[in-house]
Amino acid sequence: MEKTDNCLQNALPIYDLDPSGYTTIPPPQEKKRKKTQKEEFSSSQVILLTDAQIRAALLDWVKRKSFRSPKAAKNMILTGVSQETAYYYILESFTERRAICNKYEPFDKKVCIDGPVKGEELSPWEVPVFPSEMFCNQVQYMRIPHTDVLTQCPECKEKKWAPCKICHASSKVRCPVCHGSGKSLKKNCWACNGERLVACATCMALGRVCCEMCLGKGKVCYYKELRVEYKRNVCDYVHMKASIPRQLVPWAPGDVLYDSTAESVQALTTFPEEEVNKVSQELLRHASTAWPDCQIIQQRHILKSIPINRVLYQWKNTSGSFFVYGSSNYVYFADYPQNKFLKCPLCF
Repeated sequence: MEKTDNCLQNALPIYDLDPSGYTTIPPPQEKKRKKTQKEEFSSSQVILLTDAQIRAALLDWVKRKSFRSPKAAKNMILTGVSQETAYYYILESFTERRAICNKYEPFDKKVCIDGPVKGEELSPWEVPVFPSEMFCNQVQYMRIPHTDVLTQCPECKEKKWAPCKICHASSKVRCPVCHGSGKSLKKNCWACNGERLVACATCMALGRVCCEMCLGKGKVCYYKELRVEYKRNVCDYVHMKASIPRQLVPWAPGDVLYDSTAESVQALTTFPEEEVNKVSQELLRHASTAWPDCQIIQQRHILKSIPINRVLYQWKNTSGSFFVYGSSNYVYFADYPQNKFLKCPLCF
């Protein structure tokens, strides 16, 4: 056993590995050179909706609501329309995390051992691994080259057998029929013939079983396994004045004003809305320190504009406003003035 431990200690000393799990290895500190990126923003179309377009969007919205009556949508008076623009900024950081773990497998004579003799062991961040698709969560596993170490099995010491835990290597167990009493209906037990013990079925009365660790090979091969996790991290921001729930705006279609992808993108600085520039700088500053155990391999940020029409209405004695937003004319109407009430015939 001492020989095995010394062999493993000499072969796997580089990292403090947890044999029950993966140990994360921080990436090397390499400063990426940021290339200057031109900020060219596309123009967005600002179109004020007509009364006919607003009413058509409202009626379509009412049809998809089970408890909304179309009467108010058809007869309400539209008293005014004002337009504003909401801006949706999203920053995506595609990170890579690498961790290693000690693994072992039973020795197979047909498999060639790739040990330190065949080459120098690569550090976890030198092993060539690439994502199958960018900005898509995925996990890959790889055997690190030149880390194989062949040793005797620490469980059976190359004997290929282990004592049976059921019979404690005695080859016999208590009779399950008479529960070790030797009697059944005041007669000798038919199963054990009064001897109280029967042959152990687990080891077939041998008192030993095949070693579970080496599967009867007598030797095991230790190696290091690399786990590479790619993750898409998203930070976003909605800039608007309208009282629309912010979680609805990102799903609304609009115009893409800016779209840039690079190993390390630069914050926006020249967009006319200064608040968007500040948020872009804050999110990128946060992303640079948010994942210390990961390496950012690519970033992407997108700025989108979503048109919003605030519509004033009057219906009977009720007045208020609702919103038609996005290029597909989505509707947000928080206080619709007329709902349907299901009539129960038993109540009348």
